[in-house]
Amino acid sequence: MVAATVAAQQQPPPTIRSRTTIVPVDVRVIDAKGNPVTDLKKEDFTLQEDGTTQEIRLFDARGLTARPGDAGAPLMRTQATAAGDRMEPQNRRIFLFVFGRGRLQAPDKGIDAVMRFVRERLLPQDAAAVLAYDRATDFTTDRAPILATLERFKKAHEQIEADLDLYFRGLTSQYSDAKIPPPIQSQIDAVFRAPGGAQARQLPPGAPTDAGAIAKDTRQTMEALQRAEIVATRDPSPFDTFDTMAMDLVGMSFDQYASVNSQSTQDLGNIYTGIRYMRHLDGEKHLVFVTEHGMLLPRLENDFSVASLASDARVVIDTLMTGGLVLSLPTGPALPTAPPPRTPPRDGSSVPSVSFASLFASQAERHIAALTGGMFNGYSSSEKTLAAIDQSSRFEYLLGYVSSNGTLDGRFRRITVKVNKPGARVLSRHGYYARSENLPADRRQFMTYSRVTAAANTDSPLTDLVVSAKTVYDAAAAEADLTVTLSPDRVSFEHAQGHHKASVQFVLFAGDAKQQLLGEHWQSMDLDLTDANYQTFLANGVSFTQRIPIQGSLKYVKVVAYDYAADRTGTALVTIGAR
Repeated sequence: MVAATVAAQQQPPPTIRSRTTIVPVDVRVIDAKGNPVTDLKKEDFTLQEDGTTQEIRLFDARGLTARPGDAGAPLMRTQATAAGDRMEPQNRRIFLFVFGRGRLQAPDKGIDAVMRFVRERLLPQDAAAVLAYDRATDFTTDRAPILATLERFKKAHEQIEADLDLYFRGLTSQYSDAKIPPPIQSQIDAVFRAPGGAQARQLPPGAPTDAGAIAKDTRQTMEALQRAEIVATRDPSPFDTFDTMAMDLVGMSFDQYASVNSQSTQDLGNIYTGIRYMRHLDGEKHLVFVTEHGMLLPRLENDFSVASLASDARVVIDTLMTGGLVLSLPTGPALPTAPPPRTPPRDGSSVPSVSFASLFASQAERHIAALTGGMFNGYSSSEKTLAAIDQSSRFEYLLGYVSSNGTLDGRFRRITVKVNKPGARVLSRHGYYARSENLPADRRQFMTYSRVTAAANTDSPLTDLVVSAKTVYDAAAAEADLTVTLSPDRVSFEHAQGHHKASVQFVLFAGDAKQQLLGEHWQSMDLDLTDANYQTFLANGVSFTQRIPIQGSLKYVKVVAYDYAADRTGTALVTIGAR
């Protein structure tokens, strides 16, 4: 059988049975003015897991100061614990600025605020990256390339947004594959791949953990809105009440909802992508989501799903809502809005109403920020909120405990942290997943396995490493020779004493016509090249051939290449028998 044949050659990364030992909890405490509270002791904290008080076994308090010597320290963790975390104080901050769909400059000038934050508030050892649409930069402590990318994004994003909004309107947003068309993709690449900017990459897209439920709820809402618009063209009937109720609650037409839902779906996917991008990095991690009006998610559970995954990865989600609360939508007929407050202003002026959609979206962003220990700027400027993020993250407490519930059942455990100082506000993650799956024995294997499996489950090709493949099929012998070629572009080498060293992991996934996995083969390519051979590699790349026995329903092989040193991935898909 094919599965047995391929699996016999496979070299999976060694694993150990994980056991959660120390659970780390990063805690920031601020006073009413947003200043860090720095004088707390271990006995000032109360920590509970699922309502049960836990003993704080480890405690550390540390302020962050400028440390230029740490600017070149590796971002990737060098070792793993059973829980995938290290119980060590953080000495750097990591910021991933995730730019959502929409116009992000007016009226709050959110992009300008981010640029000033990068230019003026980052510490030398802090690292930053930018993620927008389907591209991201590498994390770097070098400010200049990040600022260059942000400047290009500022100039180009409104035109890109207008083109995307036009392309994903109406039914296209519901039934297309959400892939960005080539003309718009070229505009995005001009932002991220132009000279002078930070190195860019294409990350495997993140999928919400409750994607199925979100899609079902969205379809039901869109169908209800379509019915409501049809009903609106007929003479009124007493039986139309429930059909038109959806339109009243959502507060927008079908086309408007389709457009907003398309934006929310893409933004939500990028937040999941960003969380996964940051999971294995060392430092206090902030995902700063810059959005015009927030995400319109169907249910409160969707907010919790995002926050739970972020908390598990020790990622704080801060939100800058640059458009404020929507008082009226820019197009379409007059729409139902929330009723004004019961108590009118004392000066007798009228109270502007706010659309329900805007209220729902702002509620989602506020909820996600609260559950991850982040900040939300619904009633403040992006500039002030970023200043508060900087100020509050300059001092941190690290608490560690051993859970009184030793059962590793994979469930989400809720963490609650309180302090006995009046008026103090606690910012911390609200939980973690008590997983019991196998984890690789060291960080390199952990990272490799995580990145490779994410790439294997991604339909779109990944091109951060340039990989190609072809087959020579021998039907009589029932086997195929698969030749894989790695281009020299973006492979990370160490150069020392006339030698050039690199290591790339290749994984071959064999599947049938229904894309069901039949087997996999892991193979590491370690390169130790002389100067002459290195020049040959730069000119031609490097290839290897793997013979694959063909039996049963084997139809395709997906090749995944991963360079751990550069944290870059490339994929290629080849059909058996095709060149």
